[in-house]
Amino acid sequence: MEMEVENKCPNCQRGIPIDAKICPYCGRMFGEIVEKKHTGAGIASLVLGIIAMCLIWLTFIPIVSVSYFFIHLPMSILAIVFGSIGYWSKKRHDGYGLSGLILGILVLILGFIFMMISAYLYVRGFS
Repeated sequence: MEMEVENKCPNCQRGIPIDAKICPYCGRMFGEIVEKKHTGAGIASLVLGIIAMCLIWLTFIPIVSVSYFFIHLPMSILAIVFGSIGYWSKKRHDGYGLSGLILGILVLILGFIFMMISAYLYVRGFS
């Protein structure tokens, strides 16, 4: 039985049928079977975590520190939620989701510490 050869496998360079999703010679999968590496929630978590980490230094500006708390807290919580969803989703463990989860937790903890230091310095009159 002869198969209609119109494509070449990108892995082994042998002829494969045009409608093949797996190479019959080397077993490489291609086409619609290949899954995305990262989830949307994982990417959102990482972006939120990076932005929150960049903005964390605003807590040392006395006028901004209180208003920053209302930006810092939601961004950290969203990074933690999206990171959890991205990391523990049905797909493989998403590295972006784990990174965003860790950044969200770190920013949340550091934000509270920095805000307490800023408040202490403000009350003592050093700012």
